[in-house]
Amino acid sequence: MFRCCIALLLLTTVRQMVMGQGSSADSLEKLLRRHSQDDTTRVNILNELSYQYRWIDFVNSQRYAEQALRIAQALHYDKGIATANYRIGHCYWALGDNELAIEKGLDAAAVAERLDIAAQAGTAARFQNRRNRPAGPQHP
Repeated sequence: MFRCCIALLLLTTVRQMVMGQGSSADSLEKLLRRHSQDDTTRVNILNELSYQYRWIDFVNSQRYAEQALRIAQALHYDKGIATANYRIGHCYWALGDNELAIEKGLDAAAVAERLDIAAQAGTAARFQNRRNRPAGPQHP
């Protein structure tokens, strides 16, 4: 009986987490459809969509990050470039391509260090550490 209660609690918690991410992604996708101008706002929306999909759908996460990167590079929007590269690196790692993950992580770190973005400046070390770890998310 105790195991059933724990299992039900875990199932409910996971469902709420996934549903919450889905509704955030849905809202962002609606916002993206309404904001068609290629500007920093669109880059930020695309990067946030990539973040929302980061553990749900790696392919969509990467697709949104690559769109953000393309626009950010055209605008010379360094923060958007760093974030998009970081998100793309995460997707490459999760999909099993450590070398491309490291490359994108280092690209993100270089821009982040230049901008003094502390949260992303540590990206290089994290991706370097992943070089010798198995690709993809490791769940206990």
